Amino acid sequence: MELDGILQVMHKRNDEVERRENSLQGTIVPFMNNKEKIVFTIGYEKRDIDDFVRILQINNVEILVDIRANGHSRKPGFSNGTLKNRLESVGINYLHVAKLGIPKELRAHLKTKGYNWLFKEYEKRLNHDTNELKKLEKVVNRGTSCLMCFELEPRECHRSITAKKLEDNGFEIAHL
Repeated sequence: MELDGILQVMHKRNDEVERRENSLQGTIVPFMNNKEKIVFTIGYEKRDIDDFVRILQINNVEILVDIRANGHSRKPGFSNGTLKNRLESVGINYLHVAKLGIPKELRAHLKTKGYNWLFKEYEKRLNHDTNELKKLEKVVNRGTSCLMCFELEPRECHRSITAKKLEDNGFEIAHL
């Protein structure tokens, strides 16, 4: 589904305070709808598809935003078509935004230049082309959203940089 289509189907959040329990990690993620705009992030490394979906459901995620440059995965259940079907079967919308992924030409330098360089270059791209971030903000303003990539640890993944940009614009970030 295209970004504009997602915006049309997403409904606005409630005004009441809610608590989401993540039984897989034993955490409670408190937030206030409309007062504190929350965006979750998640990585699927070391998770199977059932646990992954359950984490999203427990936290009442309405839309998963896949920010991998390439939506294919060797891990069963996590290629974009299969993942989209699985999520939609439980009422979670799926949106793949490849432009928020790390481009192949940057990743090609990872072994020689390292992650610090890679993440700095990615951040430069986000700062230069803000169009996709603006579109992303429209989506996350409409419902409980979660940014997804592969790495389990957010600090080892570019999604933490994308999330930081959202945080700088007033969103609360919670990593699942």
